[in-house]
Amino acid sequence: MQFDRRQSLKLFMAAAVAAPELAMSSADEAETLRKLIYDLPIRTFDHDGDVDVYAKLRPIYFNAKANGLAFERIAKHYIDSKELWAGETCLAIGYGWWRAESSKTGRLKVARVGQKLAKRLIADRPDHPSGYLWEAVFVGVEALTLGILDSLYLVPAYQHALAQVSKIDATYFYGFSNMLLAKILIKTPRKPLSIGNLDEAIEWLERGRALQQYKVAVWYVFYAEALYLTKGLKPALHMLDAMRAEVRPDNVATAVMLDQSLFDAAYFERVVRENRYNKYTWDPILIPAQPTPAAELRRYGLDVGDTV
Repeated sequence: MQFDRRQSLKLFMAAAVAAPELAMSSADEAETLRKLIYDLPIRTFDHDGDVDVYAKLRPIYFNAKANGLAFERIAKHYIDSKELWAGETCLAIGYGWWRAESSKTGRLKVARVGQKLAKRLIADRPDHPSGYLWEAVFVGVEALTLGILDSLYLVPAYQHALAQVSKIDATYFYGFSNMLLAKILIKTPRKPLSIGNLDEAIEWLERGRALQQYKVAVWYVFYAEALYLTKGLKPALHMLDAMRAEVRPDNVATAVMLDQSLFDAAYFERVVRENRYNKYTWDPILIPAQPTPAAELRRYGLDVGDTV
């Protein structure tokens, strides 16, 4: 996925004009964000981009209004241009927007806006896996937001979208479709109520190992949850320790996933140690994403300076 230099610059210059609308905690932070959006490097959110770019993007990923602004600007460009990179990028940013939102109302809004854009991308590019993958993501986060047991009616749409990804290219975006199928098998009740099956979930996670191990931190967190439910606390914690030992991001996408997953892993560990875990009502990604301390990220080759 490559970015058009002129269009990217135009988008983020437009975002700079709107940045004063952001409700930052201080005038200095608002000014910093305006400059950030204005000066973003051209390869910004490209999932093949240089990992060093992440330091410049990081303040956006953990700010709901900044994510929403970037989503709005790039979505407009996609609707006008139908350029694939803009649709993919906007939907990826949309997930960050959902993670940064703190209210149920806000999260439901983002989940449904994301589904709407994903369907548009599917209509424009039915032969490409991206629209289907992101449709599944946003259906899934709507289900988590509503509560798993209150949203089982969403499972068929989720399954259908993932089946389309697998039909077109199961390796797309690190084979995320395998991991997302595992997630729904972990979280839902068994038949006849739904499709939950922990043994199958682990099989799907194993299918993704070749593409996800060492790169995709989320894979370890999902796997830890499956292990906790099937084998107990010790194997789950071992998987989280493996994530901390093994993952080394090599681009913006894997960097943001690690940054978020280090927080998610710590929170998951605390919840299971305190016996507060319930797979139907709790999930680490239901907590608004929190940045990992910069000093800790340096252990993973990520120098983010003083960002966030």
